[in-house]
Amino acid sequence: WNDSYPVARRIGGQTVLAVPVRQTKTPGDTNGVMYLRRDHATWRRTWIPTAPPPPFDLALAASSDYDIALTFIGSGFFPPSGVEPSGVFVVRSHDAGATWTPPRSIADLDTSGVNWLRLVGTPDGTLHLVWSVDQTLSGDLHARTIASAASHDDGASWQLGRSVINDPYVEVFTAARLGDSVLVVGRYHDGHQLA
Repeated sequence: WNDSYPVARRIGGQTVLAVPVRQTKTPGDTNGVMYLRRDHATWRRTWIPTAPPPPFDLALAASSDYDIALTFIGSGFFPPSGVEPSGVFVVRSHDAGATWTPPRSIADLDTSGVNWLRLVGTPDGTLHLVWSVDQTLSGDLHARTIASAASHDDGASWQLGRSVINDPYVEVFTAARLGDSVLVVGRYHDGHQLA
């Protein structure tokens, strides 16, 4: 895989993995995500193509055993229309990962400062996504915003939320479900946590 890490979850009692991939065995690079679901003793594989650059910072959540959303930072590919701008994208599956929708843009961003993507599902079926956006204002002066978006229709559409934190010294550490809400826990660069 590329420089990003795979993500693993338990969905419907089965282990699933999403691995960002940049294949170079064929002429030109092939970018995408390999989705693997362990079904008893067999791993089932599904290829999810994306456009360059290779996808990174994957996040995975499910609203049921069959309805799964996978988000990533990179570029989406919409044949035959071509490449979408870089940003945060989502693909969805309604058949436990056997097939996936084409990538759909959640936020059109310069991906150079986007990281720490976290996706959380709540019992009411809402998907909550948070991520960090870094911007260089001038010289050594930086701004960091923790942005959010929510989907009430299994990832088909997204509403950008308000910025959760706007502090140059805070980065997203994790996001977790807390009842029907989502708790975002950040940390300062020196390791001190804040919620």
